[in-house]
Amino acid sequence: MFPMVTGFMNYGQQTVRAARYIGQSFMITLSHVNRLPITIQYPYEKAIAMERFRGRIHFEFDKCIACEVCVRVCPIDLPVIDWKFETDIRKKRLLNYSIDFGICIFCGNCVEYCPTNCLSMTEEYELSTYDRHELNYNQIALGRLPISVLDDYTIRTIFNSPQIKKKIFYELSTIFSGLVSIGMDLPGPIHDFLLVFLGLGLILGSIGVVLFTNPIYSTFSLRFVLVCISLFYILLNSYFVAAAQLLIYVGAINVLILFAVMFMNGSEYYKDFHLLTLEDGVTLLVCTSIFGLLMTTITDTSWYGIIWTTRSNQIIEHDFLSNSQQIGIHTNRFWIITRTPFFLDPSHINNSTSTTYR
Repeated sequence: MFPMVTGFMNYGQQTVRAARYIGQSFMITLSHVNRLPITIQYPYEKAIAMERFRGRIHFEFDKCIACEVCVRVCPIDLPVIDWKFETDIRKKRLLNYSIDFGICIFCGNCVEYCPTNCLSMTEEYELSTYDRHELNYNQIALGRLPISVLDDYTIRTIFNSPQIKKKIFYELSTIFSGLVSIGMDLPGPIHDFLLVFLGLGLILGSIGVVLFTNPIYSTFSLRFVLVCISLFYILLNSYFVAAAQLLIYVGAINVLILFAVMFMNGSEYYKDFHLLTLEDGVTLLVCTSIFGLLMTTITDTSWYGIIWTTRSNQIIEHDFLSNSQQIGIHTNRFWIITRTPFFLDPSHINNSTSTTYR
């Protein structure tokens, strides 16, 4: 007794541990969903630098007072300043200023501590040359402003800023939601074509669930059937039911079935395999009979005999030819049948907040 209980407890702990590991791997994968591609087709595409990007240093000669603060705060004493003291005005006069970008580490200390703000970081990062001596910029080269990537019409700009990414995703989601709301109001022929297409997919997926000998393929066919059902709900403008179908059945129950099948020993099911047994023949006959009965009922039912009115959200019975219509109207008027083990009685709902049940 106790070894069996201990075995069940160990099996449950292993299952929980495996589910936790799988969930962690899924979370790591899903964290990369909202990231844009990082591949850039240089030089036809260039990335827009982020805010406070530390690129080539820009120098304004007229603002410099030759205080040499930039030299003192530089970790490698990189800036070279040549100045002369003017005795008549008792001030320093700057003669030359140069920075060797082949040695610069772009720490930004000189820009931060400059008292006159004559140094600033630009967005220029293309400094490659064939001669390292060309990386030694004097005050003339440092004074040139780089061409902005946005002003160059010969290249395509790539956004890398997180704020811009969020804005792009928000605009795309808004456009997608608008297309969905507009797309569901489709013309009659397109709506009928999509309905027939999804119906064929539903039938083929159901056949695949029954005929596939591999349980993995059968499970994926079941998932395809459930997705087609959710698309049916979208065509009927039932977005909440479609989302519930995808989340609960496709995302949870189908995955549970798949894991249950994977833990089974599949080799036991292929022993003494026969193409068609007596039980399979009986099952095929029953399923074919039920399918034919359903198709006959659907084709013989006058669906346009049901008239929906906008007054008080009531259903008017008009020209009912079969009992199936009476059952449908009675069900939709007095009861809401759900997949849950309980029923909701709309007679207890206030008439001011009632809606059409269908």
